[in-house]
Amino acid sequence: MKQKVWLDRITIRHPYDFDEEGMPSEALKAEIPDDGPNNADIAWLKEMQARSTLLHYRFDEHDEWHRTTCFRNDCECRAKLPMMASDTTFIHDNDTLPDTLNQMQQPTTNNNLDNEEQQQQNDSPSRSNADDSEDARDEQEDHLTSKQIRNVRWNYLDGTTKLKSQYAVIPKRGIGSQFLNAHNIAMSSILGCNTNVTIGDASHTYYCTLYKSKDTQAEDKEALLRVHGSFGRRIMRRKILLQQQQQQAAEEREQQRKSQQEQEQDGNEQVSESDCDETDDKDECHAEGLGRVMTGVNALLSRNVVSPTMAHLLISQGGTRFTYSHGEENLLVTQLEDYLEGRECNFILRRNYNKIEKRVERWPDSTAYDYVFRPRELQRLCYYEYMMKYKKGFKTFKRINREQDLEISGNADCNDEDEESSVQFEFEDGHSGKRYAFLTERKFPVIPTIMMRNGRLCDVELLEIGNSSPSFNTARYRENYAKQALMMFFPITAVDDLKFNGSHWEKFMAVGGTKCYDAKLDSQDETPAECMWEYGKKILENIQTRKTVKSKMKRPPDPLTLGTKRPQSTGERTRADIDDEVRFDADFSEYCIDDDDDDDDSHNGILEPLAQNAKRSHMTLIDRANVNATKLVQPIVAPGETLIDTSDNAGDTSSTSTTENTTTTTRRNPPASNSPSTKYGQMLTFIRGTLVGGRNRQESTNMNKPWWDTDGDGDDPTLTMTDDEIAANFDRLWDEAVVHAASSNEKNTTNSIPTLQQVANESGRYLDDKQ
Repeated sequence: MKQKVWLDRITIRHPYDFDEEGMPSEALKAEIPDDGPNNADIAWLKEMQARSTLLHYRFDEHDEWHRTTCFRNDCECRAKLPMMASDTTFIHDNDTLPDTLNQMQQPTTNNNLDNEEQQQQNDSPSRSNADDSEDARDEQEDHLTSKQIRNVRWNYLDGTTKLKSQYAVIPKRGIGSQFLNAHNIAMSSILGCNTNVTIGDASHTYYCTLYKSKDTQAEDKEALLRVHGSFGRRIMRRKILLQQQQQQAAEEREQQRKSQQEQEQDGNEQVSESDCDETDDKDECHAEGLGRVMTGVNALLSRNVVSPTMAHLLISQGGTRFTYSHGEENLLVTQLEDYLEGRECNFILRRNYNKIEKRVERWPDSTAYDYVFRPRELQRLCYYEYMMKYKKGFKTFKRINREQDLEISGNADCNDEDEESSVQFEFEDGHSGKRYAFLTERKFPVIPTIMMRNGRLCDVELLEIGNSSPSFNTARYRENYAKQALMMFFPITAVDDLKFNGSHWEKFMAVGGTKCYDAKLDSQDETPAECMWEYGKKILENIQTRKTVKSKMKRPPDPLTLGTKRPQSTGERTRADIDDEVRFDADFSEYCIDDDDDDDDSHNGILEPLAQNAKRSHMTLIDRANVNATKLVQPIVAPGETLIDTSDNAGDTSSTSTTENTTTTTRRNPPASNSPSTKYGQMLTFIRGTLVGGRNRQESTNMNKPWWDTDGDGDDPTLTMTDDEIAANFDRLWDEAVVHAASSNEKNTTNSIPTLQQVANESGRYLDDKQ
């Protein structure tokens, strides 16, 4: 933790410690003087290169342990890190993929060739290794050749298609920078923060837009909530203190009444108590009321908190925090469609007083009405261009009254020197708000935001342009697409203007909707009659491009992923009941050990499995393999004895042992600890059984006595020997065991388990080298 705090301080101070030329600032020189005591060890902090390395390590180095957000989409890091080293910056697509994969294969090929040359120099007689190397090389080449980046088919309204490869820009990256984010060195030095820069992905535009306009209330409200929380705790402490004081005063008064039971309380005394109670009640009510007021203020302002760095934008930009190159205006295509087809549509109901009829006139305000009854000068404008270049204004009450007075008097002259000099257009007859509103040209064009029903503008691929015999679904897609396109980019005033021979698609083709964009027609001041707005074709193409990019033009796999061979499970092991289908993959958290006693939050908010100091164990793999003590075969080396001494008195071989043997065994085998121990005697017996090929032989004659039964009493001498004595005589005991095993291998076969070689000899079979 101390190291992290020190690194944060060093990196945050970076912009203030160096000037534009990379030289130490005066403040840094004053803090670390050259002649200061013990400054020789920290003099390197004045080096620009060393400090820049620390800066990039803190902000631009991706943690090799990753974070939980890295795997938000799938099992691969969404930052595509680590990334392979690259000598140059190049575009990663199908055109450059073969060269990239060949470069990845080149080091392996060189290593294989070096191995073959070394084998030829050593005159190795084996030729199989070279063949295996060639087969592996061929298999790797086949694997790399089969790797391709997806080609996406782009469809256009003129019926043409193009294949475009998914692509990504791979920046130049040196060895050791596999986890380093692409960043801007100059901006990092100036700002002293993360400057992650990525290019070559269409989604970056939308990501930056959403990131800039995201809700920051949680961060902006931290200071306000901290103040409110502190204030609330202070009020709560005050209320608790008042309650304690009231309770203490009540107890004192109760004791006073008991001590003066025979005397009546004085009137002044009663007044004093009453005044005290009244004062306490006032204080308690004041605290309660103040707390409720602050609760209301917090509820009212909780969604209107802005950080100080952005508060000035609310004033300078008319109440908005964001700045865009153009303004926006909603293009209500659905409202226009409902009006043309006679369905109910939404509108704003406005009221104005009509002097002529002497009544309050209510009229609907709707953009669909404004466009249908647009002025005669604007009849050649489509709905999209109309909203982009013109806006509706409302007449002042003074102007409305003057015009109505002139209309009553019969005078048509309504010019006013006080009116604005901009050109104003009157709506056509039939517009309900003609007396109260007008149209004027915008000072700057705006970007219309299309508002329509979902799915009306489908993918151009579904239109099957060029197919003269479309299916029912294709015909329906065409009709919906053409209808929406005509309402936006073809001048209309009635629903009949959208059809030709009863078909929207026929009308769309007749006005040139399926023709290529012509820049010369677009440069004309006015759209020709019975023609679609030429720039509308580019807008439709842009909408289609956005659909294609969003659904198909994803970021391709990086070269490291493409060049890595990852065998997939065929299901054979699952069908053979070797792998459990559910437990085939193990989660990383299964290897972590829960430590309930550790209450210290030492992971700094990192998920427990990804914390570097988390405790882990392989018990998951052990349990999955079903490895436990009951599954292990315990070799029997003597009656009642095991190879591993895990009991308190593992040396007791029988219940009829003598007291001396029991005492000796107890001395030789002390009570077992938590870890098992292996004895020399047990190990020799196990080796003897392995060499002979059987276990625990029961000899039937005196000629086949055990190797250790030299005096005929049948007791193992190692059972009465200490570990030091066995270690001192280990060579002699070993030689005796080997000699006896070699001499009695063919003699002792009674009640023994035959070896695989004996079974093969009896059946006349031959064993290979492995067997």
